[in-house]
Amino acid sequence: MTRRDLLNRLVRPGIMVKRWYVLSLFGVVIVIITMISLDWVYNNGLVLNWFPEILQRIFDNPSLPDWFLPVFSWVGLILGLGIVIYGAIQVAFSLIPHYGATAKKQAPKAGIPNVVVIGGGSGTFPVLKALRMLEVNTTAIVTVADSGGSTGKLRDEMHIPAMGDIRRCLLALSDKPVFDKIIQHRFNKNGSLADHSLGNLIIAGLTSTEGDFAEAVYRLSKLMATKGQVIPFSIENISLCAKFEDGTTVSGEAEIPKIGKKISKVFFNPPHAKPYVRVLEALSFADVIIIGPGSLYTSLLPALLLSPIVDVIINSNAKKIFISNIMTQKGETDGYSVNDHIKAIVDHTGTDFFDNIVVTKSDIDVGILEKYRSIGSTKVGIDVDIDRERVVFADLAEVDSGVIRHSVTALARVLNSEIPKSKVKKFSGKE
Repeated sequence: MTRRDLLNRLVRPGIMVKRWYVLSLFGVVIVIITMISLDWVYNNGLVLNWFPEILQRIFDNPSLPDWFLPVFSWVGLILGLGIVIYGAIQVAFSLIPHYGATAKKQAPKAGIPNVVVIGGGSGTFPVLKALRMLEVNTTAIVTVADSGGSTGKLRDEMHIPAMGDIRRCLLALSDKPVFDKIIQHRFNKNGSLADHSLGNLIIAGLTSTEGDFAEAVYRLSKLMATKGQVIPFSIENISLCAKFEDGTTVSGEAEIPKIGKKISKVFFNPPHAKPYVRVLEALSFADVIIIGPGSLYTSLLPALLLSPIVDVIINSNAKKIFISNIMTQKGETDGYSVNDHIKAIVDHTGTDFFDNIVVTKSDIDVGILEKYRSIGSTKVGIDVDIDRERVVFADLAEVDSGVIRHSVTALARVLNSEIPKSKVKKFSGKE
């Protein structure tokens, strides 16, 4: 690695170490000033004979006791050294987790398009399964702010990021069907493991043995023979919060839809979360970036709350695609149209960066829609003034056991047409 490469790694946006560099430099300045002051106190400025005049003008004041300057200098020296040491420790803590597993990441195949999917939960699952049917390098950037169920319990007990959406994405990309039952198995309501998912426990256990959440995900992905990478958008234990239009707030991803009020914005606690550096690397090499479908505020927007991620997306030459939800989500997107989804993303990121918007235009049985309406969910509306030049309409909806989902095969056909054709093999329609 050249010196320039090393410098680029150390100042790469999103690692959030520059603040600690500046803090350490500030500490060095304090140390230098106080050491010069001590030189003047004990040696009458033998090192820098011009500096005593400045100090004398500042401190040679009858109102100041004789002990003031020595005490001031020693306290300043100790404080400066403390700042330098603290800043250096924070630099190390910021860099080590990011670069520890970087060398082990899967190398993309040359000449094959790199497709990055941002989201989580059940919405991302069919998109990843569709991409398995195409010859692409797939990377899933997954939300890790869930706070409910088994995931929430393990987060609280082990102080690690949420793993529920990670588990689903690994299943979607896995080439071993045997893991469907293993990873999805949930223990019954009785006993100490009540309601825990076996997949969540495996990830939690690997995090404990490996000492790193991202490394645990990588190990499990190799075991499951995933056709692609699954990366947490952050490796910090963060909580998603929401502010509603009436000014009230709530903390916890699982609690947000329960309030039943219109959401104004979502944000993190703590507020200065760092993106995982491999996320920025994956986005910088992407040929196509897909966002959605999924829970707008709790699955899609969390990754877009981090400005380094948004900056890389905006500056990327990749084709950016938004896949709209078929149905609204009670307590989160009640009455939302396609444009409302886009507007929420623009309100949080400051820009509309999508090249194409994939919208479902399927005829769904009235009886099924009525059942959804009874639980507070309706079809996502298609706005009259929607930008039809960038909208791709497709018959994507299918009903499975009374549940409306995106069809994997239909998604594969649409994505096959949206990914650069010069790099994709002919789509056969079979997984």
